[in-house]
Amino acid sequence: AVCPTCARPTRTAENTCVKAGQTCEDPNMAVPENWICRCAAPATGVAVGAPVALEQCTLDECVVQCLHCADTGFGETMCEAAGQDCVEGNTHAAAKNDWMCRCRGVLAFIDAPTAVATCEFDECGNTTACSEANQECHDPHPHTLGDFMCSCPAPQNGAHTGAAVSECTLDECKIDENAQACPTGEQECVDENVRDSVGDWKCVCTADGAITIGGAQEAATCGIDECADLVQKLVCVDVEQECEDLNLTATGDWECVCHPPAAARATAAAADCSFDECEIDCTLCEKDACSEVGQVCNEPNTNMQSDWTCNCVAPAMGSALGKPVSTCLVDECAEGNDGQVLCSGHTQACEEKELTVAGDYTCRCPPPQQGFGKPAVCSLDECADAANDAVCRKAGQTCVDPTPTPDAQGDWECRCPSTPQVGVAEPAVCSTKGECANP
Repeated sequence: AVCPTCARPTRTAENTCVKAGQTCEDPNMAVPENWICRCAAPATGVAVGAPVALEQCTLDECVVQCLHCADTGFGETMCEAAGQDCVEGNTHAAAKNDWMCRCRGVLAFIDAPTAVATCEFDECGNTTACSEANQECHDPHPHTLGDFMCSCPAPQNGAHTGAAVSECTLDECKIDENAQACPTGEQECVDENVRDSVGDWKCVCTADGAITIGGAQEAATCGIDECADLVQKLVCVDVEQECEDLNLTATGDWECVCHPPAAARATAAAADCSFDECEIDCTLCEKDACSEVGQVCNEPNTNMQSDWTCNCVAPAMGSALGKPVSTCLVDECAEGNDGQVLCSGHTQACEEKELTVAGDYTCRCPPPQQGFGKPAVCSLDECADAANDAVCRKAGQTCVDPTPTPDAQGDWECRCPSTPQVGVAEPAVCSTKGECANP
């Protein structure tokens, strides 16, 4: 500021400060003799009524932007960008270029004058995170904090930065001894559970279509399912049979197998699947269902399923598909049955009333006889014969059969209307009384 004191003709105050390489300032021109000398920028420091002593002019290069600092970048900015602290070695204004970057915290103090420091710290020597989990510690960058790594102990796998591994894995196939157990080019080692189990690795066949047999912690046996061959499979499928290869290590032994209840099988060919459902005990063939109700099982076609029937035992009649006959029918007049035998033995006809009712048949006399029963008592009225009756009628007489039985034939008579004369099997000669015959 320009003040009366600083502007006196002798310019004593100003000259006093300038000679010391400082500037003169009058903070309050209303107050005399209060001028001050200020250290030349970028140094700091003031003194009232006299130059600032040289040792009292200070310069903190980590704080002040100065031309010298700008040449290499501001000290504070450079250090802070690297996560370090800027330290001023000597704040004397004449001491230039003595600032330095210093590592922070627990990092080793390796100072770097006017440059970023190289900081190092052994994090593995100062943490128990890995050792408490029985894991190994590794610090890939000693000059960086928080990048230490916990690793699972061999032969386990797993690593985690800044903390212990939560779950170590073990691929047992990474162990040479296990991997070498599987023949190279034919099999490969597989460990399907690398997290919580051991001893579960196995050798697996690698050829197309190969089937692994065994192989648990040892070399496997590689087989081929011959039924996977479409040509061979169709031999069975085309006749609705199943293809099975029970021995995967042999060839030419594949079989066609019938669907239940048939149990037949044939090697390298279609099987004969015919079967008698009345003989095979299976869920579809209930052979006992018939015998339990006194019926017989019948298999009409051994090449078809579910076609068996229950049949009534002769002389009963009736058949039901896949179940017993609810009601068997009996024709007692059929050949050989009771009614037919009895009636025919008496030269009579057998008549059946109800097929579902036993013993209701009857014997009927052969025409022109009449009568029915078991056997029938037959009668024969010869006058029922129109020819016989006509013989008598023409003569004005009545036809009478005195013994209407089959064994008394030819005894029919023509009787006169009013006299006792008769004619056997012919008209009678009737006598006529005169009018004077009666007294």
